[in-house]
Amino acid sequence: AMPKETLVPKEETVEAARRIALRAVSACRIPGLGLKAGGHHFVDIWARDELLALPGIVASGQTLIAREAIYALLYYQRADGLIPFRIQRSPLSYAKYKGRPTYFDIPRPNFRSRMNWGIGYVLDSGLLATIASMDLFRETGSEIFRKSVDEPLSRSFSWYGTHFGDRLITEWPYSEYADATAKFGRVLYTNVLYARALSDYSYLTNNVNYLQQADRVKEKLNQTFWNGAFFSDWYDYKRQDYFATHANLLAVVLGVARPDQAEKILAFAKEHCLAEFTLETNYPAYPLSRRPIHHHFFGMPDYHNYKGMLWLEPGLLYSLTLAKLGRTVEAEQTLTKVAKKIVEYGAVCEVYEQSGKPVKRSFYETERPFLRSAGLFLQAYCSLNHLAKSNQI
Repeated sequence: AMPKETLVPKEETVEAARRIALRAVSACRIPGLGLKAGGHHFVDIWARDELLALPGIVASGQTLIAREAIYALLYYQRADGLIPFRIQRSPLSYAKYKGRPTYFDIPRPNFRSRMNWGIGYVLDSGLLATIASMDLFRETGSEIFRKSVDEPLSRSFSWYGTHFGDRLITEWPYSEYADATAKFGRVLYTNVLYARALSDYSYLTNNVNYLQQADRVKEKLNQTFWNGAFFSDWYDYKRQDYFATHANLLAVVLGVARPDQAEKILAFAKEHCLAEFTLETNYPAYPLSRRPIHHHFFGMPDYHNYKGMLWLEPGLLYSLTLAKLGRTVEAEQTLTKVAKKIVEYGAVCEVYEQSGKPVKRSFYETERPFLRSAGLFLQAYCSLNHLAKSNQI
């Protein structure tokens, strides 16, 4: 499907960045298999990356690409309901990260991460698949699609129900969004997704029981993570009061945070995490002891850390949060800063140095194009476009 043409914002830089983001999505598409995470070395289908990108892809009118991606992940679903966190197309190798991958004859679904030595499942795929399915159904109204995902999503929620019910999800280290930080126990990011996915699944199935379960999970999420200023990052043997920018802003964007909490989260992010063109990933810095050993070896212990590598995603979520709270001028200003960085290098890059240059180190170079950021840019763009058109009516 061709992307919908949109009217605003009209700034030439933002429009140019939108076109670059659309080209990034096209470059990452693998017909019949979904969307690879990037165009150089992230050649596998990472469920987290493509599913977080889908709201923007859907909003830009590319619903067929979104449907294809969801169906491909559900095809590889395990019999007990677990959805893979990755469809691996290529074995791990140094050559792969230099852009010279070799490929398996048949892609392989992965459920356990090497980052935690294969001892724990990665648990956000089924939740993100539900949220993305709801987003696509809301956009298209297709009953055929809704019915087609009913059975696999039912098996998925049967798995979550068996393991967690209306308790908070617990997980092993290196399993959540910031998978280069050793968080374990109850982690904010995953439980924000759990609360929203339960609500969306209730809507998809017209089953009020799941909405009640979502309310119970939200209550426990607040009791466990809310510290009066923001949602703390994780709870292992105690509440760990780090500010995870992505997870907190996602809580606002997904409607898990209350309006009063959203304002406090936004204020904290503005005070502690603003960078030149985006936001820091967290505050304060995570200790180096929580970084994986191989990241130290390859000279990238700052991959997810305060005053380390900068990502476009926190800035884009900040723009979405501002828009959700009605602060459209600030949201447009934030989006424009991100757009300028995209246009400056002619690509949606994965990570940047504090100087603003794309990361290029001895053993690691930023991925480009990077699907997840491209999708989030399109989501922020379309969100502001929708608000502008609504205000014109």
